[in-house]
Formats: sequence, structure tokens, C-alpha cells
Amino acid sequence: MHRDNNPQALWSIQNTVDGVVTGPVVQAGSIDGGVRIVLNPAEDYVLEFRADSAGASRRLARDSPSYLLDARSAVVPYRARSREQERLRTWRNNSDELSVLLVYGPGGHGKTRLAAHFAKESFDLGWAVADASRGNRRSGGSLAHRVTDDRPVLVVVDYADRWGDARLAEMVEQLAAEHRGAPTRVLLLARSADQWWHTVASTLDLQAVVETPLQLGGFATTDLHTAYAEAIEAFQRELQLSRSTVPMPEDIEDSANSPLELHMAALAATCASREHLPRPTQRDLSQFLLHRERRYWADQAPLIEQVALIATMFGPFETAATARSMLRAARVTGNEAEADRALRAYQRLYPPAPREVLSPIRPDRLGEDFTASMMTLPLNAELIVELVAQLDQDRDANWPSLARCMAVLGAAGHRHEQVEAVVVEVCTRVPHSVLYDAGGAWSLHSHRESLAVVERQFTTVLGATTGASDSDRAAAYAEFLAVYAGQLPHGDVLDLVRRTLVWELVRIFRRLSDQDAASYLPMLATALSVLSQLKSQDNSLNSAERAVIEQPPGLEPAREAVRVYRRLARTDPGTYLWKLIDALGWLADLLAEAEQSDEEISLRLEQLDLARQHRPSGPTP
Repeated sequence: MHRDNNPQALWSIQNTVDGVVTGPVVQAGSIDGGVRIVLNPAEDYVLEFRADSAGASRRLARDSPSYLLDARSAVVPYRARSREQERLRTWRNNSDELSVLLVYGPGGHGKTRLAAHFAKESFDLGWAVADASRGNRRSGGSLAHRVTDDRPVLVVVDYADRWGDARLAEMVEQLAAEHRGAPTRVLLLARSADQWWHTVASTLDLQAVVETPLQLGGFATTDLHTAYAEAIEAFQRELQLSRSTVPMPEDIEDSANSPLELHMAALAATCASREHLPRPTQRDLSQFLLHRERRYWADQAPLIEQVALIATMFGPFETAATARSMLRAARVTGNEAEADRALRAYQRLYPPAPREVLSPIRPDRLGEDFTASMMTLPLNAELIVELVAQLDQDRDANWPSLARCMAVLGAAGHRHEQVEAVVVEVCTRVPHSVLYDAGGAWSLHSHRESLAVVERQFTTVLGATTGASDSDRAAAYAEFLAVYAGQLPHGDVLDLVRRTLVWELVRIFRRLSDQDAASYLPMLATALSVLSQLKSQDNSLNSAERAVIEQPPGLEPAREAVRVYRRLARTDPGTYLWKLIDALGWLADLLAEAEQSDEEISLRLEQLDLARQHRPSGPTP
């Protein structure tokens, strides 16, 4: 029995031989055999079982930095991680029937390489090894493949924080049913173990043994020189250059503790040496490497650049038809034939992995920085916002693309302010779009009530402002943004969105304070202070990224907050003097961090002078 006549149906019933029931119980009349009830058949996952121990790979022209740095290419030999490998072996070999382990760490820290090494080792020991990817039956995805023998099973799930707890739970539940009696291990890879993991772990704990997560760190300082030399040798070999010694820059010791950062520096140094150019600084690594990536595109650069933007923001796609449709929606091509030619041209340069069409620029860091470079053009920024709004109209079918888009915007936005502006526009046009990034702790399937509250609130605000003056409309919108920002849980992307929402509040309050200073200047000062603190508390930047920032991220809003509080304190010292003193102290702290000692000392003296002049007779507020 199978019922799925309507492709938009939210449920289906099909016979199975194992009698597994998942999801809510549905009462039926007379059914013979086992019953499996699947909520929302549009969403699925696929397990690609390996036929050998090598795993996925691709071949590309040697001059492409994307190929040279991609973990799948394995140009630089794997560097053993004894402690982490032993932990994985202990987990794999224990007596539990079904067990889940999360390995997490920032992008570029080697999660993919570690998992690939462990998967190869497990395959060689007789394990069935599968790579899990999210599928979509509506776009041609297929059901998970099964192992027909009694081999133990290892499933590797990359970007697990983008899956959502409902889909991960369904996969683990089906694995438990289909491989009952055989040891089954699910290895999750993600950038963080924050709120999304707490939600997922509490769900999976009912079905499997959930191990304590394994945090993956960077290279030890004592290993940097050896690892750098190995990378230089590997890139020279791949680029068919004569072997030569390229000394490691001193600034790497202070900033590069991730394998990817070190490999980017080694590749840039190798290319610079070959071309007799100065070696780029840590700050200019991505720009230097992306320039060479664009050279690889040759005379097709204008077309490939636009296709690469769509692939990196929304891809990979499951079918060529979906990819062609996206290229047409993005106005990269005008018709189906042009879209097919563009697709073929791109895939000649970037051969896709199995079940991938339009692979993103990899590794993620290079793709994110490429995206940021494209966002400097207003037309591209507007295009991304427009595409999110279009995809949101069928959010269930387009969930993987929307989740990837928000993840890329979140990661790139931490390093590039022009991407922050795009996040603001996306959240303004599609308020619940932030929920598409499961890594931010919310997923649509498990937080539908939260989503409904946000959407109702936004609709109410829009309705209340109909016919109102521009200032009233802006004030109502500001009120919505403030409440929205306060409702967001913590997480990488959501922290960015909270910050960009406050930034939008600053822009609104600046305009409103020109019309009504008495009402809105205090709100502007508060918003600026909050924005400065949020920017300064950004823990997503790694050491290398912090090293290239010329001043603390929160410095400029802190300066503006002091200017506003000075103005307010002149007219109402009783209310705002001590707020000015606090703002002066915060700005002085940031200046101390930026080693701008002259201005710091001046502000601290001003702070003390104000405190002495206006200290009340009673206790200090």
C-alpha cells in the first residue's frame, strides 16, 4: 500500500518488511504487513556506500587553488593526529550496537581529512562505509542504500549542523532498524557543538549511545615548521616545480594554527616564488589565491564567475534540471539551452562528486571569501536577496539550498561587512530565513511554533503600520527588530544576525533622531553601545582573522556612542552623565586593545574628571 498521489502531500504510507513505525501514529483500517509512516516525503537522505577505500576524489587542472586546497584532493599528505585517531578507534571498537559521535571544530581545522582517514581505515578492516547526504525526492533523490550482509556500518555525516534534528533522528532511527544486530557508528562533523548539538543529542539519546563530542584543535606550535615544509613540498610537486626551500613567514607562528590557513600560506608562497612576486601577507592570502582561481577560468571568466556565485551560495544541486532552473532564475542564462552550456562549461572546470551538480568553490573559506568579493557589487547582493525570497516560496523543497546560503552568509559575514548588509536585507525580506541554518540552533521542523510567533509578529507590525507616517512605520519596524533580536538563541549564524539586526536599528534610530532627537537619541546611543559589545564579543574569528583586523571590531560604534552620550549629557546630565562615563571607559578599553595609548589616556582622564565634578554626595550610582 502506498499513497502519494499529491506531490505536495505531507504524508505517505508504504508497506515495509520490517514493520518499523516512525513519526506520529495514524489509525488505519485493515493493513497487512508492516507499516512505515513518513512525514513529508519531499525530504530524504542518501547513503552512498563506498566500493573501495579511496572515497570521493576529483581531478582538476593543477593551477586551481580550489583543487590544490580542497581536502578531497589530498594534495598535501594527511598529517596524523594520534590522540584523535585513538579516540575514534576506541569509539568504533566498543561493544555498543548503535553509537553517535560528533567531531567539531572551526572550518579548516581538518575534520574532513581526519574523517576520510578514519573511514579508509575502517573500510580496510571490513566495515561498510557510507557518506550521508541530504536528498530530495521531489528533485529526483533516491532512498538510502542498504547493506545486505552482516558487516558493521560506519556512516559519515559532514555539515551535520545543517541537517536539522528531525532528519538526523530519522536517519539514525532507520539505521537502527535496518542494521539491527550489526555494530553501527554515525560520525557527525560540524563547526560547533552549541545549541544545535544539545537539541540533536537530546533527540538521538533515545535511540543510540551519544558519545561526548570530540573537539578538533589546530596544529601545535611545535609542528608548524614541519607541516609548512610538507605543504610547500606537496604544492611544488603538484605544480611540477623544482624543489626549493621556502622559509615560513614569521607571522604564521602568531596566527596560523589551522591546517587550511597554513596550507593557504604555503600555496601562496609557492605561487609567488614561481611568478617572482612578493609573498602576500596573511591579510591578503584569499585575494591573492582568488586572483589565480579567476585566471584558471581564462576567457570564460565572466560566465564562470556568475555560475560559481550560485554554486557556492546555493549548491550543490541534486539534478541538472534543478541547477539549470537556478541559473535561469539568477539570470545567468536566458533559456534552457544557454543554461545547459553554462552548466557544462562550469563542470569541465569543477568536476562534481557523485550526486552533485554545480559544486561550490572549495574549501569553504575560499568559497566564502569569493562570495564576499562578489557582494561588493550591489547587483549581486540584490540578486542573492531576491533568490532567497523566491526559494522561500517552496521552502520544504529548497531547504538544502536555503540552509547553505544562510551558512555561507553567516561565515562570510563575520569577516566582511558587505556581507553583513546582505544578511540584513535577507532578514528584512524573509524574516524567518535565519531559521534555515540548522547550525544556528533552530530548525523549521522542530521549532514551528517559534517560527509561527515570529511570522505573526512581523505580519502584525506590517499591518499596524499601514497608512502610518514614515517615522511611525520606521519606529514600528525598529520595535519588531529589537524583539526579534532578543528572541534569537545563540549560535554562529544567529549571533551574526543578532548583530546585523542591531546594526539595522542603529541606521533607523539615526534617521529618526534627526526628526525627534529627544525621543530617539537615547535609543541610538543604547543601540550603538550594544552593537559595539556584540562586535567585540565575536568569538567566530580565528587567530589569523583577528591578526589582520586593524582595529577592534567594536571601536567605531563605541566612538559614535560616546559622541551621542556627550550630546545627551549636556542637556540632561542627571540622566546621562554616568552613561557617558561608562561609554568612555568602554571606548578606552577598546583603544587599549588597539594599542592607541594617547587617545586611551585622554579618555580615561576625561572619565575621571567628569566623575570628580559630578560625583553625588550619596553612593555612586
